[in-house]
Parts: sequence; structure tokens; C-alpha cells
Amino acid sequence: MNLMILLTHLILVFYVNIIQAELFQTHVTDNYRIKYERNISFDNIKMIGEIMESTNTAYQKRLQLSERRRIEVSIYKSVARFRSDSKSLIFTDGIFQDGKIYLNVQDILRDEKRLQNVIARVVTRALLAEVKDCPKWLAEAYSFYVGEELERFGQPSRLSVSSFRDLNEDYSRSERRDDVKELYAKLASTIDFLISRYGERKVDEIFKEFLKGYSYEEVFEAIFNDNLSDIEKAWLKSLSEPIRE
Repeated sequence: MNLMILLTHLILVFYVNIIQAELFQTHVTDNYRIKYERNISFDNIKMIGEIMESTNTAYQKRLQLSERRRIEVSIYKSVARFRSDSKSLIFTDGIFQDGKIYLNVQDILRDEKRLQNVIARVVTRALLAEVKDCPKWLAEAYSFYVGEELERFGQPSRLSVSSFRDLNEDYSRSERRDDVKELYAKLASTIDFLISRYGERKVDEIFKEFLKGYSYEEVFEAIFNDNLSDIEKAWLKSLSEPIRE
């Protein structure tokens, strides 16, 4: 019985791979292995690859991060297939999820600025995933700033958090669409607060400190030259204020 189940599984995998090969083509760059639907032109894929590489180079230098593994990228021209593969609850254009980048270019190819911003968001998020001691909520928040999307999900409406640790818990357990949208509204307000209060250069500096194995409490207090409790008090007050982007 177990042998029959195994054989059935192997046959299904075989046919899925055949179907995938028929639907997708592959383009490889220095840092990305791009799998894309055949109905997207190679010229567009080449352009996207070049934007991803230039963004990767710029933010590696800016955040003083080292080289890392080649990232798998899947590019679609269909919202349905993008959502099915990425399991995204709120994004329809791009997301970094489970170590891979997913892009849906159905709409953003028509808007060069939006295309660049979405790529900046997912490329930066993938870079920060390599900084193992950086909290995921902070990496997501910073990538939103880079992508110029701080106002995308509006103002936070549930001000129940009391510390940055609560953001980490919300990031780990938010599963419903409304909860995820609320989380990203808080993340946008949080990174806006940090940059407005301490400046872009100081915020950029925090990521290289995580490479040394420090906690976010240690990093925040050292880089921002403030007691963590004072930072959090000012942050909580800022959550009810409009984005200052």
C-alpha cells in the first residue's frame, strides 16, 4: 500500500514538472534564477532582471551586506497563479515568501515607477532575510520604506501593541487577511517613525549590527543612543499620527 502511494506521488510530481516546463521558461542572472510564464516577453524579463541586479548591488552596498546565495524568482502574468503559488493574502504584485521572490507583472509592467518600487521592496526583503538576527518585522518594515509603499494599507486602527516585541508576535501569528493588513499598517508607521526620529543613515546602520549577533534591544540603544523604553513610548504615540513620508 505504501509503495502504491509512493508511486502515485512520483507520477504526480513527474506530470507537474512536465506542465511547469510547458508553462515556464528560465533566465539566470548573477544573483537570481528567474522562472517566468511563456506569455511574458524575454525583453521584459531581461529588463526586470537588470533592475533586480542593480537594486541588489545598491542595497548590498548601502546596508554593508555581503554576497549571498542565488535567489529563486517566479514571475507571472496572472493574479490567480501568483496568489496560488505565493500564498499571499494581501499582495497582488510582489512578495518575498519562504526564501523565494514572487512577482505578478500583469499591471506593474505598464508603470515603470511602480515596477521599480515593487522590485526594490522584494529585493531588499530578500537581502535582509540573510541577516539572521534581524527581526522579520523590521526587515518587512524597511522593505516597505524602500518600496515607497508606507501609505499602502493606511493608518493602524488597532493600537493594542505595547512594545516592539508585540510586532514580532503579530508577524508570527497573523493569518487572516484583515489582521495581515493591520500588521503592515503598523509596520509602515513604525519604520516611518524610526526614520523621522533618527534619520535614514542611522536606520541603515542597524542592519550591519545584527550581523554581529546583537539583539534588537542592544542594536536600537547603541545606534539610536536612546533607552529602549523611551524609543517605544515615542513610537506608540506615533502610531496614531499620519505617515510623514
